[in-house]
Amino acid sequence: MLYGYLELRGLQKVISADSSTGKTLKKLSPLVLFLAILFSSLAVGFSLIVAIPWVRHRAGTLWALICGSSVPLLIALSVYELQQLGKRQAAQKQQCQIMPTNNSDSHQTTSAIADTVAATQQALRSGNRTRRDPSASLVLDSGVSLAFLETFFQENSIGDTMTANDAVAAHVKPHTKEIGLNGTGAYVELIGDGVDSDGRRWCGTPTHMFSYSWSYSIRTIVAGLRKFEGERPASKGQCHYYFIDQFAFNQHEFLKGGTQQQTEDLMLSTLKESISVPGQMICLLHPWDDPVPFRRVWCLFELYTAITLDAKIIMVSEGVSPKRHRYPFAK
Repeated sequence: MLYGYLELRGLQKVISADSSTGKTLKKLSPLVLFLAILFSSLAVGFSLIVAIPWVRHRAGTLWALICGSSVPLLIALSVYELQQLGKRQAAQKQQCQIMPTNNSDSHQTTSAIADTVAATQQALRSGNRTRRDPSASLVLDSGVSLAFLETFFQENSIGDTMTANDAVAAHVKPHTKEIGLNGTGAYVELIGDGVDSDGRRWCGTPTHMFSYSWSYSIRTIVAGLRKFEGERPASKGQCHYYFIDQFAFNQHEFLKGGTQQQTEDLMLSTLKESISVPGQMICLLHPWDDPVPFRRVWCLFELYTAITLDAKIIMVSEGVSPKRHRYPFAK
């Protein structure tokens, strides 16, 4: 038990205390320490009973004293653990399901994105709206909210297996083709006027850079960010905005008319800006026991860049880890 406690303390040093795993370890450590002390005391007691005749003859009395003093502590500990379990279960119940319900309220907002995109495209064609300056920052106001992602997921009837790559081909490129071949062409340019049901904008300056794999399903991405916001909600009246490349970048031509070197330089500078502006990066780990980002060169480069910029790295998984893993660069 003592070895287990020391192992838990070691894990606490390398896993973020704000993550769900870190919080669980923090709660388990006192319990494991108590059990280690209890079993150690029992072992010492039995050794004394066997070794010392005087103690052996009074073993019953001593055992009753020990149990009598331990029972209230065990009861208090059990009550505390049950209270904490109830709180965790209540928090899980409060988390909404990703899939939309079939009530009439959900149908009232199913065309929110389509209407916003269509209105912006019409304004651009008629000259009532100007394009984003190609020389301006590609990061500022390019973050998207979880509310937008959920609406995107629902409105496009995205299935469980549709990946981010599939979503770009089916729902991003077709809408940005007109602007993507003539300018910056990012999807965020078309949804800048959109707001959620609480009146908060869909787009804003990123509070987090989001590192993930395009092989992830959209459901996995939304589930991971929903879990993150459940653990680290934004301040009252505020909103988290995530810099997600599939919405923030031109998916047709990253730099129109640029050379390969110019394109690479712009990608590198934009990556650094997308991390330095928010100062923190979320890395979505899926599956937990073999995260895809740790097998992708670009994802590893994003982690390296975040470390060199001294940004806060937050590891997020949509599920609970069945195994023990150590990610020493997570803060």
